[in-house]
Amino acid sequence: PDLLVLDEPINGLDPQGIAEIRDMLLRLKEEQNMMKEDTSILFVSHSIEQVQKLCKRAIWIEKGHIVKAGTTEEVCPEYREAYQV
Repeated sequence: PDLLVLDEPINGLDPQGIAEIRDMLLRLKEEQNMMKEDTSILFVSHSIEQVQKLCKRAIWIEKGHIVKAGTTEEVCPEYREAYQV
């Protein structure tokens, strides 16, 4: 597909399930790169760690408003402390 939307795909999974989803998404990315095709993946998650492992870009949304957007290096470290209550 041109766009794959995943809303909390790892929510409630055990560590093995999380690893399987992550590996599947990384394989998809690799296959798309090999075939010179582009699929955008919208990955919604509360797990900053998983976002950093899977994504190049991130958007921090709070109360329905975009707070910050950019690379994961720009967005995630700044909000890691805010997220961990």
